[in-house]
Amino acid sequence: MAEVKEPKKLRASGTRNDDPMRLAEHVQVKWVAIANAGDTVEDVLHEEYFSHHAANFDVKQCPGRIDVFASDRSWMLELLILASGRNWAKVHLLHKHPLPASGLETETERYRTEHLGYGRFRVIRISDSTQMNEKPLVSKEEAVKFMEGLQKAA
Repeated sequence: MAEVKEPKKLRASGTRNDDPMRLAEHVQVKWVAIANAGDTVEDVLHEEYFSHHAANFDVKQCPGRIDVFASDRSWMLELLILASGRNWAKVHLLHKHPLPASGLETETERYRTEHLGYGRFRVIRISDSTQMNEKPLVSKEEAVKFMEGLQKAA
């Protein structure tokens, strides 16, 4: 008669600190970051990108995660923090999600508005990609009004 093998099971422990299975919120930290304007996915994946925050990443028990959003909301990354030091963090790209247009940008024949994140906007001249406003504008309406003023002056 053939011997029936019992399936393997994840070990259980009597104490909470020694148990191999725990609630994620007790051991894993999740961070959210907004990338700088103009940063690419490749920029975010460099070890130095999170250098100012890497000392806060504790990955001894369990790898942490970072959700990174493009400043213009065109993509979102899910990263796994594999290792970190005082001024570096090695991350692994789990997923890249292209996001649909936010509807915050407006374009005319000569100018377009760009959303910079954090509720800030700028007006760009299309022909040479020059930023037309000196300070960031605080609403889409203000950016459109500024753009209309440029159109009338031209």
